[in-house]
Amino acid sequence: MFDQHLAWGLEDHAQCCAYVNGEKVVDLFGSDPSLAGKSSSARGLYDGASTQNVWSSTKAVTSLVVGMLEDRGHLRYDMSVEELWPAFASHGKAGM
Repeated sequence: MFDQHLAWGLEDHAQCCAYVNGEKVVDLFGSDPSLAGKSSSARGLYDGASTQNVWSSTKAVTSLVVGMLEDRGHLRYDMSVEELWPAFASHGKAGM
């Protein structure tokens, strides 16, 4: 599936690395094959040591966790931040 997403052009470059109990179990990286014939500046130098930008990767997981916590009665959507985290109210942030 990883290679197919690159082949479909869904990503120019991509990486996926996962560890279980400190052991690397997945180490994938690659580029869109259609970039192969392009200039080096267009395709970039990309390998397993390349820096990968990750944008807004936790928003979906965070919203799912908040929904689960609300469903289980651990928080309410109308709660203020300071009800959950009293120290947050310092420096004029009370009532948020």
